[in-house]
Amino acid sequence: METIKTMKEEISYKFNEEERQEILKRVLGDNKFSLFTYWDYRDKLSEEQILKIITEEDGLSDIEDEIYENNFDYIEDEILSIINQSLSEEEETDEELKEFLRDEIKYNWNFNFEDLFKNSSCRLRIDLETNEDFGFIPSMREKTGEYYKLLKQRFKGVITETDLNDEINEFVGSDYGKLSFFFKVSGENILKLREEYQKGQITLKKGLGCGLFNNYLGCGGILEIKTIKPIKLNIKNWTNKRNPEYNNGYYNLSLNLDKVSYGIQETYYLTEECWRELY
Repeated sequence: METIKTMKEEISYKFNEEERQEILKRVLGDNKFSLFTYWDYRDKLSEEQILKIITEEDGLSDIEDEIYENNFDYIEDEILSIINQSLSEEEETDEELKEFLRDEIKYNWNFNFEDLFKNSSCRLRIDLETNEDFGFIPSMREKTGEYYKLLKQRFKGVITETDLNDEINEFVGSDYGKLSFFFKVSGENILKLREEYQKGQITLKKGLGCGLFNNYLGCGGILEIKTIKPIKLNIKNWTNKRNPEYNNGYYNLSLNLDKVSYGIQETYYLTEECWRELY
């Protein structure tokens, strides 16, 4: 430690690197339960933030940075308070030491994102479109049209033909609808869905709800179809290879917040039990 006298005989101190590290170790140890963001039960991620985390490669880090920026002033004040309470009079005179501690404490700050995720959830919808005729209900009622054939073929053993036909026959409000799976995702399942999505697939479990829905007009079928076994959906291009006649057919999978356009909840006012957790 170097002692420095100013012109007014005021004394300040300069601590070497080894001494700084010892001071840092002491400050971190004394305040290990303070370098922590406590989230109230009302604090939660927005649905838009959740969707970004799931679907964008850098979504998680972007939202973490956003949260940090939104809480920057609070964290800076907390760090300054910790430093002022932890340093001796000699240590307080070293401005470089305090700047060093600010940077290190900021680096060691625990944002406790786990609790923020625990508080958060959102309703999601997977819509399946095709490059064939887009869910033309009259042709589906006649059991013709490429969309109907592809649904029967690709979801054989996942949804029953009886349920699909009932959904088609009960469809009202438009001549067009698309198969939509609906569910909620919350807590650690947000990150699990992100991991699956980034790898290119989403696994839908047995018992999830789905049906024919038109989110542009807010109409559809009775949405009483349930998956009778799990299925994996490809994210970008789901080529149907079982029948050579449909080699060029594909499903375009779109993961959306349910509230986009006319959502299922806004249209049907489902009970919370209808929104099953994805995993």
